[in-house]
Amino acid sequence: MRSTFEAAQAFVAKWEGGLVDHPNDPGGITNRGVSLRWLRLIGCDIDGDGDIDADDVRAVTSEIATRLFYAHFWAAPGLHELPPLVAVAVYDGAVNQGVPPAVRQLQAACNRTDGIPLVEDGRLGPNTLRRVTLLCRDGSLALALSTITEREAFYQSLVARPPKVLSSGQVVDYRAFLAGWLNRTGALDGWCTQLAKEGMA
Repeated sequence: MRSTFEAAQAFVAKWEGGLVDHPNDPGGITNRGVSLRWLRLIGCDIDGDGDIDADDVRAVTSEIATRLFYAHFWAAPGLHELPPLVAVAVYDGAVNQGVPPAVRQLQAACNRTDGIPLVEDGRLGPNTLRRVTLLCRDGSLALALSTITEREAFYQSLVARPPKVLSSGQVVDYRAFLAGWLNRTGALDGWCTQLAKEGMA
């Protein structure tokens, strides 16, 4: 049976493929989910030429993307400590939006599930892990799906905001991405449900 990370990355790989340079994406040119902005943020010079530019993005292979995602979006935040299906849901959210928003959505899902206040700080600390473990005593599918629902609500809140103009003059209008985002979360809902049927708890 595949590992939880393998199941999570299999889903991500289906949605993070190919080279994209969308004018509304503040991340800039992106390949296999790896954006120029993110490479600069983590200081990753893939082609080793002394700078981080579009050539580094073009050099991203599926193996490089998987290695980077594992290090920054799985191992570093400690997603391996989550119940499997919750980890799958949070991992895809982390790749797509960053770790803090993805963890906040998990925390919001916990709060909506039992109403016991949990600080939504975007950090996967001991209080969050205890709460998640408690809520997943009988399986993690329900909390995983609730986390995906919180993510969809976050996307809806983004598109409700007026377009913003960055200092570079770039106009960011998230409405261009909403349909794709919701297609992805709908597919993630189905993927988690399928994994549960296959025995992943």
